[in-house]
Amino acid sequence: MKIEYKDADGRVMELDVSDEIGQFYLSSVEEAEKSDRRNTRPDRHTSLETFVYEDQRFFASASDTMKEAVEDCEVERLLSCLNDRQRELVRRCVIEGWSYTEIAAKEGRDESAVRHAVKRALKKMKKTFF
Repeated sequence: MKIEYKDADGRVMELDVSDEIGQFYLSSVEEAEKSDRRNTRPDRHTSLETFVYEDQRFFASASDTMKEAVEDCEVERLLSCLNDRQRELVRRCVIEGWSYTEIAAKEGRDESAVRHAVKRALKKMKKTFF
């Protein structure tokens, strides 16, 4: 069986192949054409991966943005009763999601000391505001 093959450079070659390979090649070309036709209707078949999302604010409503600003103010108000070290520990542990082990390694302290310091800071915040 003879098939025409177009290589990456655009050259068209005529190849002599077995019937089995020729049928496989023709079916794969046909399948590729079918899938390519799906992409010719971008109004109906647009994948979300093709969009580039540059900034979250394009998708957030004004109420979401305002809510986040209020939450940020509340967090700052709650942290205001703590000293600098406690504030940093609470930021890392609660807000940023660091583990006690990571904080202890960074500060060169014992993990239990960090855990107790965080608990004392949270207790102080609770006592002050609630």
